[in-house]
Amino acid sequence: MSKEQAKRRLRQVLVYDRAMLSPVALDELKQALIMAAQEYIETDPESATLHLELGLEASTIHFKLPIYGIPRREEPPID
Repeated sequence: MSKEQAKRRLRQVLVYDRAMLSPVALDELKQALIMAAQEYIETDPESATLHLELGLEASTIHFKLPIYGIPRREEPPID
């Protein structure tokens, strides 16, 4: 592991600790988001990334998931 990789890893651990979210909890959230998205889009779940960013006033979750297609859905008839 390089020095830069070790720094990034330590930073990530500190972010998880400050957010009081374990890496396991974030992975469960990532999997839940992937499953929800797959109901509406065609995607590659292996390419998904989830990143937690802590701010002073609010935290942000960045979730990236490539979209390869949107299946056509039959619209219900309008009465």
